[in-house]
Amino acid sequence: PDNNSLTAHIWLVFKNSRSSKETARQRIESILRQMLTSHSGSLPTDPDSLKLM
Repeated sequence: PDNNSLTAHIWLVFKNSRSSKETARQRIESILRQMLTSHSGSLPTDPDSLKLM
């Protein structure tokens, strides 16, 4: 990152008993990437930097 960058670590907790863990993970990742791509407003974002742990 350069001197004008910001890194945010965000902890999200999801409860989902209807689908498998991996399916839920893939869906959550897809939704978050879409949000980073289309709803960043004035904040520049890098959807490729999204990491789920």
